[in-house]
Amino acid sequence: MKKCINFINGCEYQSETNRNILFHLQNDCLKNPCDNVGCNYLGTHYEVEEHFKICKYSNNNNNDNDVDFNIVKLENKLDDILYIINKPPLPMRPEEEEQKKMMEDKINVIFQLNIEFKKENEILKSKVDSLENEIQYVKNDLKQVLDLLKNQNNYSNNNNNNNNNNNNGQINLGKPLVSHFDLGKWKSKYMKMKDTRSACKWFWNNIDLVDYSIWYSEYKYPSENKKSLMTTNLVLGFFQSLLNVRGSAFASVLILGKEPKIHIEGIWVVFGQYLPLGIIESTYYPSFTFSKMEINKNTKKKIDDYLCWDGNSLGKTVIDGKIFK
Repeated sequence: MKKCINFINGCEYQSETNRNILFHLQNDCLKNPCDNVGCNYLGTHYEVEEHFKICKYSNNNNNDNDVDFNIVKLENKLDDILYIINKPPLPMRPEEEEQKKMMEDKINVIFQLNIEFKKENEILKSKVDSLENEIQYVKNDLKQVLDLLKNQNNYSNNNNNNNNNNNNGQINLGKPLVSHFDLGKWKSKYMKMKDTRSACKWFWNNIDLVDYSIWYSEYKYPSENKKSLMTTNLVLGFFQSLLNVRGSAFASVLILGKEPKIHIEGIWVVFGQYLPLGIIESTYYPSFTFSKMEINKNTKKKIDDYLCWDGNSLGKTVIDGKIFK
């Protein structure tokens, strides 16, 4: 317990907190002394202030001995105040310690939930954006198919009229609704040819960039890839989730850099001008960014380097690579 600094004048007030002591001094304490030397007046803080104005001892402060006595008195009062301020707080009771710990645990839980909520919200937002993009892709693809069907129907009708029904009842349906680029043949060429650069030349001589598009992918969180083996398993898990798009996609995905920060980057060749829905619906998709590549001299060089697992375009050391075929 802490005593009132006027205990030398007979005040018996005690409290555990400095705040209560200071409040008592300002309002309740009846033992505040007059500061004039020789005056024995005691009262509340406000009473002493009023008394000081009319105190008959107020002119006795010029005496050297009285001044020394007053300084000592003020120093003692200052020591008492500093003691109250600097005295260490009392230790908490066990129930207070437990309550404090519970509050800290609740704050930590709320903080973690807030972080998880932000991550989930980001993933959901990404999925919504992807679905909206996919809906637009489907609309565009349907429009292209309808235009092709319309053109083929016109071609067939014109061809029948020009042949004057001399085709023994057979109808020429015109150009088929498939690309002349054989993705399966490209996969075979790529895997069997020893010189990958030669395979790349075949690719550029045969690729149909009207019916196919090329995309660059990158993993968003390379700092989470501490070990190369775990990173390789992540890529294989992504491939495993894409079994339904094997017939319409090809990819060369590289594992680059060094532990404990490993990058995942790749080149994807897909049928159509938009990412297949099977890729977008994969649970791995939100962790990657996909950007469609504009084909020019520089991007061709970059695509060749990623297909060959070598070249200045990579910018990092190749640890491993995986082919989606």
